[in-house]
Amino acid sequence: MALEDAQAPLDLRGVLGDQELPDVGGGLPGFGSGVPGVPYHERQRRQLCALHALNNLLQRPWLSQAQADRICQRPLERLCVPRVLGFLLNVPSRVTLGALALPLSRPHWLCVRPFGPAFYNLDSKLATPTRIGAEPQLREFLRSALAPAPSELFLVVSRDVEEAGTWLSPE
Repeated sequence: MALEDAQAPLDLRGVLGDQELPDVGGGLPGFGSGVPGVPYHERQRRQLCALHALNNLLQRPWLSQAQADRICQRPLERLCVPRVLGFLLNVPSRVTLGALALPLSRPHWLCVRPFGPAFYNLDSKLATPTRIGAEPQLREFLRSALAPAPSELFLVVSRDVEEAGTWLSPE
């Protein structure tokens, strides 16, 4: 379909009122498609939905598949844990029907964060937070929790840690 045949482009100015749209798209206010008023949009290919979602959110091709693969393959040993505020994990979770565990799983999000010198699993499926322990026990917990595929780990860090890249120790 030609661009001129498409529906009217999305215009966020009415939604945001007089608020300025952020310039995240190569000089175009709010968009990075190269066409004024048309959002940057990557279509799904080869199960790269996280990459496409992030690039669509940032309105530009910010992350390549090679970069995403490098990020995903960094070992847990390189994490500078004291600089991480918390961890979000997306892991397979067994589906149950009452006491019966079905041979199915679906994605489940949980978080881990430090309280004092110890880390705690704050999984919403737990009756109460569970103490994991210090950094060595945290690394083992993460390794074990992330072993079943597909699993994802997101780090929550402060802006200065993110900008400096200090959440990861040098190779």
